[in-house]
Amino acid sequence: MHSGIPRDGIALPPPWVLGFVFVVSACNKKPDDTPPPPPPPAVASPQIPWLDQGEPELAPPAFVCAKDWRAVDAASGVTVCDPWPASGRQDCEGDEAHWPGTDGCVSVSEACDPSGWPTDLPATGVWYVHPDAEGPGSGTLDDPFLSLAAATDMATKGQIIALAMGSHVGQAELADGVSLVGACASATRLTAECSPGDAVVQGADSTIRGLTVHDAACTGIRGIDLAVRSVVVQAVRSNGIEAEGNLVLDQVIVRGTRSDEDDEGPGQGVLVQGPGALTAQHLHVQDNQTTGVRAIGPARLILVEDSVVLDMELSPEGLLGRGFHLSDVDGDVRRTVFEGTADSALFTVDGTLTIEDVDISRTTETGDGWADGITMIRGTDVTISRLWYHDAKGVAVWTQDSDGTVAEDVVVQTIAPSGQAQARGLMVSNGEGTLRRAHLWNIDGDPVYVTLGGRALLEDVQIHGSGLGGGFGVGVVAVEEGSVVAGRLIVEDGLQLGVLASELSEFDGVDVVIRRTPADTSGGLNGRGVVAEGSLVTLSRTLVEQSASTGLLGLAASELRVSDTVVRDLDVPVEDRDGEGISMNRDSHATLERVAIQGTRWGGLHTYQRSTAELTDVSISDVQGDGSGFAGDGLMAWGNSRITGERVQIVGARHVGIRTADDGEITLTGVQVAQTRPMACVDSTCPDNDDAVGVHSGGGPIDLTDFSIVDNGLGAATHGAGQVRLSQGLVQGHPVGTAGNVVLTDVTLLDNDVASEDGGVELSEY
Repeated sequence: MHSGIPRDGIALPPPWVLGFVFVVSACNKKPDDTPPPPPPPAVASPQIPWLDQGEPELAPPAFVCAKDWRAVDAASGVTVCDPWPASGRQDCEGDEAHWPGTDGCVSVSEACDPSGWPTDLPATGVWYVHPDAEGPGSGTLDDPFLSLAAATDMATKGQIIALAMGSHVGQAELADGVSLVGACASATRLTAECSPGDAVVQGADSTIRGLTVHDAACTGIRGIDLAVRSVVVQAVRSNGIEAEGNLVLDQVIVRGTRSDEDDEGPGQGVLVQGPGALTAQHLHVQDNQTTGVRAIGPARLILVEDSVVLDMELSPEGLLGRGFHLSDVDGDVRRTVFEGTADSALFTVDGTLTIEDVDISRTTETGDGWADGITMIRGTDVTISRLWYHDAKGVAVWTQDSDGTVAEDVVVQTIAPSGQAQARGLMVSNGEGTLRRAHLWNIDGDPVYVTLGGRALLEDVQIHGSGLGGGFGVGVVAVEEGSVVAGRLIVEDGLQLGVLASELSEFDGVDVVIRRTPADTSGGLNGRGVVAEGSLVTLSRTLVEQSASTGLLGLAASELRVSDTVVRDLDVPVEDRDGEGISMNRDSHATLERVAIQGTRWGGLHTYQRSTAELTDVSISDVQGDGSGFAGDGLMAWGNSRITGERVQIVGARHVGIRTADDGEITLTGVQVAQTRPMACVDSTCPDNDDAVGVHSGGGPIDLTDFSIVDNGLGAATHGAGQVRLSQGLVQGHPVGTAGNVVLTDVTLLDNDVASEDGGVELSEY
């Protein structure tokens, strides 16, 4: 062969060989009595019932809006439920709050009666207190006490202390079973000179109603088995409302609680501890320090409905800012809005909860960077239904060391990273979580992230637009022995990767679409569809299309088990040698059954560095090439790697249809190689590479049985530094049928200008 081989090209014969071609070709014409050539081997098409429609049919999130919540269209195109009117949530002051599903600010209590006293009081058992009484009084309606202390000294179990409109000063230390009732929250105000550890109102088995407790250096209301209705607690210290046993809250505002004056203590809105039930309806907690509502078991039950948590404050150390903190608590949270929390909007540990119709937005960061939605820790059994997490930071749903988390009918949209982590829709760490009927939209990070032995079950999940801010951006991540099982999953328009399984993790997907994963030009893993790194990936009924680089990539002793799958239409790669349909590297193994690779850039299926692949019914077609001077081989084994299989079709590869290099090995039965074309750069940077061959051994054996090699650009089968063995097949329609160390057994040679020539065909290092 002549010298001066074009880069990555196949050498053209020298002039003396061309003369020989004309002579030999005359002897290689098909005689009239030659039997017709056998048909090409049949290759089964991938069995993907939904492929014609473009994607599997996903059940969308199903939001049935609570009474007076508005149905609106989210960015993902599905309907979600907005708790506020079209004009938005109103900022309210004093005794007013804007409840979910209402038009605007309303008072927590009825308007004051013209008499200035509470109404609906019994005829007996009532002690009256008026802050402007003319004298000490006797406690009757006509002669009320001037001081609250006088009433608390007299009231006994079952009796009521009634407060007139006005500003009262003093602590109300109620005897067991005594209730405190004001005329109305807007005009009945109570404060006290008190110290940390005290409370403005303290009682047991008591009802507190129709007043505002405000501006005190101690807890607002404290007791055992309390009912608090139509009450405002504002600008107190330590805790707004603190209770043991049962606590009923109805039409209650707790606003502006702070830690003690020496910055010790939590500054929580509501604290309930020990056995008992917390029942809260129309609870508004706002601008409280560290936590809005904290409930601590054991044997603690809660029911929270139609409530709002707004603008939590951090501790003096810059920590917490949680909406709800629930520890060893069972119960329900329904129709509740969290806005402007930090750390976690709802944090639960060791409990069983049902969370329904929840809106979380505008989360902010703690001093150490936490800003999440719903966090479940250690053994928590939680069901989340109809969650809208939007315009926020951090992780929407995070389950850690928990085996019973189910989130369904979930929309997460427009999420930015926090200081601690990428933005995520679902994060599972050392436990199990299920995400069902979910849209994860415009998340600047990794929409699903599973780690530390965690397991995630995904059903009817659509992921769109990860990595908006230029972050890493992977649709689904399983790392550090994480496991993901996905059925009906779509990942599209992300950054860098659709799916990543790394560090002994597993991904098992059925009915999966991964499309349009553009590369991050800063480098990294660069626009792949699926990457396995030291892990196991199983795919069935899968479509990977329009990635900017490799469709499926196996690295570091990974295993890919792929069936009924199409990889097609890869985009122009960022780096040289990107653009393979499937690439196996560094001791990895692929099992491919009914797989089609179409319209890739640099090649079809390539194995490297001791990797292996087993093929059954695999088709590679229409390799596009990238124009950079690299090839576009259909099937290649390189670097002590091995490919075996049956029923394989390669049509329209670039440069070489089937190729070995550097001690690679390929053994196939039932194979067709046709219409191999020159490299794409022939029209730009490599004009001399206007050649192509069907099969080339560049450094390892190739064995083909029951084959057809037809109409490839220069030659059917050539030898560089290995041997090609062809048995029981057809070689047809080439300038050179075979060249070099090619062994033929029961092979028909038809319409080749030269049946065979001595010597090898040289290729460059590529």
